[in-house]
Amino acid sequence: ELTSIVDFRQGPALDAIVFPNTPPRLLWSSSTTAEVPTFAWNVNVHYGDVQNNADKLSTTWSIVRCVRGDP
Repeated sequence: ELTSIVDFRQGPALDAIVFPNTPPRLLWSSSTTAEVPTFAWNVNVHYGDVQNNADKLSTTWSIVRCVRGDP
């Protein structure tokens, strides 16, 4: 669901008009990976990189953006 708000053709990859004041950091998803259940999917909103290596149990501060899929 996070990739639905990312424009991979531009940098920053998140529309600053629609999502103002979003720092260029990782956005975490609540979806975990199948391989490592403590890892979550995340998107780097500055570059548009999609990764699955963010440890949800980490003490590192990250941003959460609420999105929902199509009904």
